[in-house]
Amino acid sequence: METVSMMKSAGAGGCVLIDGEHKQPVKQKHLTASSACGNITPVMDRFVRNGLLLGYYGGCLTKTQQAMMQLYYEQDYSLGEIAQSHGMSRQAVADALRRAEQSLERLEKQVGMAETAHKTKALAHNALELLDSDPRKAAENLHEIINLWE
Repeated sequence: METVSMMKSAGAGGCVLIDGEHKQPVKQKHLTASSACGNITPVMDRFVRNGLLLGYYGGCLTKTQQAMMQLYYEQDYSLGEIAQSHGMSRQAVADALRRAEQSLERLEKQVGMAETAHKTKALAHNALELLDSDPRKAAENLHEIINLWE
C-alpha cells in the first residue's frame, strides 16, 4: 500500500512523497477556474489554476522555480522581465515555468488538495443554503466535508 507523507516547507504548500518517489496516479483529477468561476478564457483559466496550485505545492519547487512562478503568475511579469532579472534567456524562463507547471500538476494528480478544497467549499456553501430549509441535508453535506479530509 502506498503511503503519502506531507512535509511542511518554508514556502507555501508542502512537499509530497509517495513511498519515497513520484508515481503516476491512476486517475487524473482536474480543477479548473472555469468550474468555480463561470465562463473565463483558457489563458485566465491557466493563470488561476497555476496560481492556485502554486499556493498548495509551491514549497516542492526549487527556489528559482518558486520565484519565477510568483513573478509570472502572481506579479504579472513578462517572460522577458523575468529573464532579465534572473540573467537567463527568455526561452530558459519559459522552459523553467513549463517544468514547474508540470511538477505542480503531477503533485495535484497525486495528492488532490486543490480538488478536495474546491469540493469542500462547494459543499459548505450548499450546507449554508440548506440550514433553514433542510437541516438534515445540510448535516449530510457537513459529514461529506469531514469525510473528504479524512
